[in-house]
Amino acid sequence: MLDIHDYLINIVSFIDVLIYLFLFKSILDHLSHKKISTKLIYTITILMSIAIFIFEFESPIIFILICVAFYKIIYSESYLKCFIVSIIYWFFVYIPIEYISLDLKEHQIYLYVFLL
Repeated sequence: MLDIHDYLINIVSFIDVLIYLFLFKSILDHLSHKKISTKLIYTITILMSIAIFIFEFESPIIFILICVAFYKIIYSESYLKCFIVSIIYWFFVYIPIEYISLDLKEHQIYLYVFLL
């Protein structure tokens, strides 16, 4: 039986994926021209977030390929630019944020144990 903790972890995981895709989208908005409407872009972003959450994609290669597909579907750019921008996003945005958040989580645990 699932308890409230599992539900909260799932909600936070989904929101995490959604935030990363919206951040990626906002970066792409400054780099490229959209080829579809804004409402459709938000729909695709939410659907891709749901798919990533349901199938639990953890591999960096799969995430980069998802970002390339996302970029190519929504914006009119070459596959090479889509791939390069996705890799840059992965290495300079996603990974540092993940490591910083893990580091903060460890310090929070140490602080909690220290205060007990």
